[in-house]
Amino acid sequence: MLAVTAIIIAVAIPSYSNYQQRQELRQAGDALAQDMRNARELSATSSQPIFISFRPAGAKWCWGLSYGLPCDCSANASACTIGRNDNSAFPDVSMTEALDVEIAAKLAQVARAGGASFKNRHGENLRVQMSLAGRAAVCGPDSPGSKPC
Repeated sequence: MLAVTAIIIAVAIPSYSNYQQRQELRQAGDALAQDMRNARELSATSSQPIFISFRPAGAKWCWGLSYGLPCDCSANASACTIGRNDNSAFPDVSMTEALDVEIAAKLAQVARAGGASFKNRHGENLRVQMSLAGRAAVCGPDSPGSKPC
């Protein structure tokens, strides 16, 4: 009985670890998509342009949201006047590439579409992108529902 329990645990631990890392990857994607949606709404209500700036540096990455001008989320957190997020909340996730987003004032139209790609330690990846139409989407082979980008 003890041997059977040990075998079950030995098989379950790697599966649970993979599950946790997949969830963390998806949570990072969901957090960015939500920040993109909030930025678009803020642009409409504040009548100011909003910038989402990225610093993709592998395992040490960040994104920041700011009014009026892009911010450097890696150097000065207070420069990102609306908010900021980084790898500390998602330690098993890397940002592999990114393109800054600019949302124009008043009509909340996207002046520059962009987004970021994330990857976990098991090689699973997804992308979060904001289209020129202002829609934030989580896509890629390892996104919920495996939506193509």
